[in-house]
Amino acid sequence: MGFATIKMEEFGCLSCLKKVKRGIQKEDGIENVTILFDYVKVKLTFNEERIGLQEIQTKINRLKFKTFD
Repeated sequence: MGFATIKMEEFGCLSCLKKVKRGIQKEDGIENVTILFDYVKVKLTFNEERIGLQEIQTKINRLKFKTFD
């Protein structure tokens, strides 16, 4: 089980937040997604055997949101 907190660019609105959450929550291996709107971060619990952190960041970037290491 992997845990990660990904820093993101600022969310424009609550709709953007929901888009990110829905977009990565449906991926195979994602166990839990929590969006920290005020801190501009995404907290994740995921199965490292099914999906890696780099792959998760790529998925977020494809949704047109920038992530920071």
